[in-house]
Amino acid sequence: MSRLIYRLVLLLYPVEVRRRWEEDMIEAFEHQLEESWLDAWSCAFAELFQVALPLWVATDIFALSFVSSSVSAMILLGLIWALGNSIKLLEIYHSLFTKFG
Repeated sequence: MSRLIYRLVLLLYPVEVRRRWEEDMIEAFEHQLEESWLDAWSCAFAELFQVALPLWVATDIFALSFVSSSVSAMILLGLIWALGNSIKLLEIYHSLFTKFG
C-alpha cells in the first residue's frame, strides 16, 4: 500500500525526474520502509519541498503560469476597485472631458 501511495506522490515531480529516477526512488523508499515507516514518509515529504518544488519553480511553464496568474489577478483587482470607486472614476472622466473638450 505504501508503494502505491508513494508512486502517487512521485507524480508531483517533473516528468524528466520521474523518467530518469522513479525506479531508484521507489527502491530507496522501500529500503527506508524496512527500517522505519515514519522515517521513510518523513523523508519522502521533505524531498517534495527540497527537490520537487524547486524543480517545478525552475520550469518555463511555472514562470509563464505565474506571470499569467499575476496579470489576471491585477486586472481582477482593478475591476473590483473600479466597481467600488465608480463615483471617483466618473469625476475623473468629467474633469478630463472638460479639460480636453
